[in-house]
Amino acid sequence: MTTERPRLLRVTVRVGVGVALGGVAIVLAFLVNRALGDIPFQHLVRDPGHVTGTSPWIGALAFAGWFGWVAAAVLLLTGGWLRRRADRADRRAQFLFVTGCLTLGVLLDDTYQLHEDVLPDATGIGEEGWYVFYVVVLVAWIGLYRRELRTAPVELAVAAVLLGASQLIDAVEATRDVLETGAARAVIWEEGLKLIGIGFFTAFAVIEVGRAVVRLELAAGDPSGGAGRP
Repeated sequence: MTTERPRLLRVTVRVGVGVALGGVAIVLAFLVNRALGDIPFQHLVRDPGHVTGTSPWIGALAFAGWFGWVAAAVLLLTGGWLRRRADRADRRAQFLFVTGCLTLGVLLDDTYQLHEDVLPDATGIGEEGWYVFYVVVLVAWIGLYRRELRTAPVELAVAAVLLGASQLIDAVEATRDVLETGAARAVIWEEGLKLIGIGFFTAFAVIEVGRAVVRLELAAGDPSGGAGRP
């Protein structure tokens, strides 16, 4: 009985915190929308096809890409947590945590078109300026985790090439828009490369969480905690 009460208390606290955070998020969304937007709040909680009265398949591949970002972020954060349980000083755990958090940032940007519309409208800094900021973050990430990237699975490199090509197309098209050249946007290439790149990035996350599980299992039977293993 004495051991059940603390456990029940911990479970109650976790559930309560989760419900509270969800409620706060909904209230904040309502307040921000009321202050900055003119969109009926019920439109924020329904899918675009229902709101517009069009086909539910509109944006289906975009949704698939977002699902991939979510899966990758969750897997990377989980992998970081597992590696930290095996060895609190494991630097790769930090790499996975940071990469997972950056992936959540990419998800938000991709979902809500932050660098294209929201951030430029809110700050007055154009889309090109936000590209520069993202490049700086990317370079800092690469510089900080050079060693971890050298031992990353090849899927990450393939994802980087595909996603980089997609963003290059996007940047070129944004520049053409600024110069008013009237060039047609290469949407199929841009979005197609991005979608395939997200798939490879998710595969990278799956491999990393698998490595983390193996490391945790090895550490469980190794007094040294599996130090020195990748």
